[in-house]
Amino acid sequence: MSAEHEVRAARSLGSRPLGAIAVSLATVLCFTAALGLVFLPAEVRRLAEDEDVGVVSCHFLEGGKRAIVLTRPKSSALQAGLPRQVALHDLTGAEPPTVLISATFEPLIATVSTDNRWLFSAGTKGQIQAIDLHAPNRRPRLLGEQGWGYMGKLECTADGSLVVLGGAGGLCAWDTIKQRRLWQRDDLRLACWALVPNLRRCVVQTDDGAIVELDLQSGLALRTVRVHESTYYWAVFSSDARLLALQGLGGELDVVDFATGESIWPATAAPRLAYHAPNAIAFSPCGRLLVTIARNDLSSLAVWSVETGERLCELRGHHEPVTGTSFTQDGRLHSWGLDGTIRTWDCWAEIGTRVAVLGKRPHSREPGQRPDAALAQSAKEDASALSLACTPSRKGVAVHD
Repeated sequence: MSAEHEVRAARSLGSRPLGAIAVSLATVLCFTAALGLVFLPAEVRRLAEDEDVGVVSCHFLEGGKRAIVLTRPKSSALQAGLPRQVALHDLTGAEPPTVLISATFEPLIATVSTDNRWLFSAGTKGQIQAIDLHAPNRRPRLLGEQGWGYMGKLECTADGSLVVLGGAGGLCAWDTIKQRRLWQRDDLRLACWALVPNLRRCVVQTDDGAIVELDLQSGLALRTVRVHESTYYWAVFSSDARLLALQGLGGELDVVDFATGESIWPATAAPRLAYHAPNAIAFSPCGRLLVTIARNDLSSLAVWSVETGERLCELRGHHEPVTGTSFTQDGRLHSWGLDGTIRTWDCWAEIGTRVAVLGKRPHSREPGQRPDAALAQSAKEDASALSLACTPSRKGVAVHD
């Protein structure tokens, strides 16, 4: 470029308004960014465009046909500002989801009463809401605020009259009818806890290993069940409240008789291990099976014999880590995960029977193919994979749920 041209260019630039220059620069930057996105590798571009959700928790209604689902966005969607939400999903795909808890509440955890009447949720700022599922369009009731930081677990009694919340600050119970806090225990140094089914009781383990039974109405200790050498991370009862499954931070599993606190599993040289995650341990309704996340594959489930502690098989089908499991009363197992799917399993036949997709579909659908046909094909593919993945051993198991 000649000196004359340089002088002209400088004069031209200097004569432009600063606003026009800024607009021009912004246009160039936007075009460059768009061009860069187009020429990204396919895997990176898919991640950048991804707005999928992962499933945090599920509570099933109508025998598993519908579910109240707490979802969270994946990392890229989180950057786009998409919030967690609680919605009612038709798992058959016949109806669109209905949002039950608004994004402004920022739901962190949720639970549903056994009679499927009440939905309770705790928000990131400590608020506790109640929603009447018989009238979901009504304004949610604010029970109160719990001024703790992290709240790890929320449970309610079968009729929804009491809600128990546990977190970094301890354990507390709320009367949902009078909308007031009944008691709060900050002295427990809580390790894990669970409500005792069909009783107004709660069991906790403190960090010194003591397993203590509390009265739900008062929060007072009724008895010390047993003092264990190990401190556990998660606890869940069988439906008849006879057995308590415990899991440690290292993944070690144990099943104890709640009356005595003694382990019912034969001692082994090596500990029984599963991946430790909240909401990921479930007893079958008959009490003969225990399901956890597999130790070395977070997208698979491990099925254990409650009687012997033997691992019977693994159920594979999720494409990303599993975040929770539960059984329906008819014995069907449900699992959900960060792949945005809710899967239904027949543990005794060791196969998957249904896949409901809340995020992007992991199995592509052919043009013109009905959604239910795609789900059926997905379930068929998963069942084929499962039949190869499961170990055949089911010694002593001959009773179906």
